[in-house]
Amino acid sequence: MFLIYGHQTYISLTRVTQILLLQKLMKTTSLLITQFLDDLILQIFQPFLNPLILFDANNIYVASRNNYFSSDPINLKISVALLDSSLNLKGWKWFGGDKNYSTYTVTATSDGGCVIGGTVCDWQNSPSGDVDLWIKKIFPDDIITNAEETPDPYDSDVAIYPNPGSDFFFVKTIRKNLLIKVFSSSGIPVMQEEIENFPTYKINTYGLKNGVYTYQIIDKYKNIIIESGTWIKN
Repeated sequence: MFLIYGHQTYISLTRVTQILLLQKLMKTTSLLITQFLDDLILQIFQPFLNPLILFDANNIYVASRNNYFSSDPINLKISVALLDSSLNLKGWKWFGGDKNYSTYTVTATSDGGCVIGGTVCDWQNSPSGDVDLWIKKIFPDDIITNAEETPDPYDSDVAIYPNPGSDFFFVKTIRKNLLIKVFSSSGIPVMQEEIENFPTYKINTYGLKNGVYTYQIIDKYKNIIIESGTWIKN
């Protein structure tokens, strides 16, 4: 049995969409499963060195750099998805946001985890663009556990894109029981919706004026804010 890892690109008059995918095939080359992991606007970058080495078929890690946070182009995140042997999503996390991260390798380890290697650049504090190597060890619990319950201050269960946007934006998450609140620059609530249609939920913002807004992602049962940020409408 084989796993094929890559992406498909769709080009239209308004955007380029790249979809990260996994395909599971038998030795006879008959296709068993195709799993589309992302429908990101702009561009994604998957590791090009040993992206998939399996020790545990029930813990398959796929990582990519997400390049759709255009409101903060110098601080790019790493997306890590965890799948089972049938390519069902078990968990999804975004890491980073404090610097510019790239992925080069994803190597599964015999303890059920994986090691992600790549480069990192702190553009804010290093105008010359010095690049360092970075390595991150990840276990299944790091992906499955809610972000606010992990020790990593730079992991997230939710992605908001495109940012800036126009008459809509998407909320990417597989975490349930969430709602989003949007506030004007003066702190006035202008929108509130429950997040549904996993893993991608579309928020229509055609009724909002152009400007800078803040948002809160709230666990409605725990009544806690799990993430907040800024969204710009052009």
